[in-house]
Amino acid sequence: MREKKQLYEEVERLYTQVLIAKSRSILEEAIKDVLTIHKPIDAAMYGPRNIHKVQVCTGCGQDDGNWNKWPCPTIRAIQEALT
Repeated sequence: MREKKQLYEEVERLYTQVLIAKSRSILEEAIKDVLTIHKPIDAAMYGPRNIHKVQVCTGCGQDDGNWNKWPCPTIRAIQEALT
């Protein structure tokens, strides 16, 4: 009876390891996809006296037609979660 319990525990442990590895793989792919969309790009910012260059996110536009400055809220959230 004890051997069955040990075998069951070992199978459960291995199954958990497989689930964790699969979940990690899925998360890594999802993060790569998000990072592909949310890349920085140089943009011209027009001020009252001059034009200067800023980096904006290629994946984040606002309702008024403007862009979010880089790093955008999405990238900041990923960075915070990974640190």
